[in-house]
Amino acid sequence: MGLFGLFSGGSKSGSKNQPNSAPAKINYDKIKCPYCFKEFSHKDVHFKAMTLKAGESGENMLDDFLADEEEEAFDFFSGAQKQEESSETVDKSLEQLFTEQKDSLYQNFWNRYANKPNWKYANYPVITNKDGRMMNGGFKMDMEGFVDSVEDVFGETSRIRICPHCHNPLPVGYGKYPVHFIATVGITSSGKTVYLSQLMRNMDTIMTNVGLSTVSMTEADEKFIHDYPVKKDVPLPQGNTPGALSEPLFYVILNNGQRHTLVFYDVAGENCVVAEGMEKFGPFIKNADGIIMILDPDQFSRVREDMDDNIAKPKAVLQAMFNAFLSSQNVGGKTNIPLALALSKSDKLQGSSLVNPNSNIFRDIQYDPQNRAFDMKQYRNVMGEVKRFLRDTPEGSALMVLLENCFSRYGFFAFSALNCGTRTEEVEMNGEIVKLGIPVSHPMPLRIEEPFLWLMNQFGIVRAANNT
Repeated sequence: MGLFGLFSGGSKSGSKNQPNSAPAKINYDKIKCPYCFKEFSHKDVHFKAMTLKAGESGENMLDDFLADEEEEAFDFFSGAQKQEESSETVDKSLEQLFTEQKDSLYQNFWNRYANKPNWKYANYPVITNKDGRMMNGGFKMDMEGFVDSVEDVFGETSRIRICPHCHNPLPVGYGKYPVHFIATVGITSSGKTVYLSQLMRNMDTIMTNVGLSTVSMTEADEKFIHDYPVKKDVPLPQGNTPGALSEPLFYVILNNGQRHTLVFYDVAGENCVVAEGMEKFGPFIKNADGIIMILDPDQFSRVREDMDDNIAKPKAVLQAMFNAFLSSQNVGGKTNIPLALALSKSDKLQGSSLVNPNSNIFRDIQYDPQNRAFDMKQYRNVMGEVKRFLRDTPEGSALMVLLENCFSRYGFFAFSALNCGTRTEEVEMNGEIVKLGIPVSHPMPLRIEEPFLWLMNQFGIVRAANNT
């Protein structure tokens, strides 16, 4: 099915206990931007024009009013048309609006971070609903009344919608179906980026195992997999550049006619324990509908006796997140945002006195082709073993107490994104000697989907099996 074809069906939503229940009407007037998290109506989106005229580059002429929701109208030509003008002058003014211009709203958003996406439409002209002279006939809607395109005065059609507040691009159909934000948090050494790369690479298989289908909404997931490869004899990804924001990853989940949008964020745990990082990256936690927090076994002293004192302690990261982002959303002192707490590199625990050698965490998930669902029995077996591991370590015990007091919904998981041996090589990067891990065989990920599927069950998208 083509991507545009995905969004021609009805708007539907699942309930927590019955993912296949009757559809709910989605409010097109309360779309939340996946970048700045401000709300807007589908009728107030902006578009990047596909017509580009030759002319001098400069500041976007629209930037003074683009995000002003109180503005009733704007005369693009107020400065140039003090007297009646010829059609030739008007045409020149129109053409000036369709020249390449620096988009200040977009630039201001990304100036906060250490990276800037190479988006080819970043400086293309902007069409808004403030004035009809840049377009023919107003915004276009699909068969269900959802704004999806515009035709400019030169006859070119654009489907490149952008947030009216920050001008970041919105995937095709974004906002038409229920949206679920998932923040993946972990310190640099936790394997968070490797985990996300493997999760994206195996997304189709994961969804098929629970009876669902998935379609990527942008090219960002393929770019993420390409930029962060997890392969034999290839150095493992080094994670986030300090202060950089990874582009969100968008998927549509298809479930018996229902559709849901998932948005994944890659958030470095170190950014959650310093004030500057909280200001920049806090919104991606605060607005999350679910959180996957990844813990490196090396964050626990009983696993690694020579643990680096500079490694962020699990409790410190979780406490900072709760205090700064989640406490304002709590009920009775606890937040209701589901938290999946996952131990990475579970294969490293084989032979450890903290884990039984026959533990379920070393076995992959078994799926029933006759009952495609999230298996609660298998999950509970692993959950109990991870809880025992945590309670047997000082850092884990402190984390457990915080969880029980601050979160009403949480689960425990263990996975290995590699499940194979690695060798270490030292290379020079940016004038420094860096140790890189390199898989010595083909990675065979183990249980990577379990925390994600648990969240999907909490969202009401994936049903549960063996829930007794």
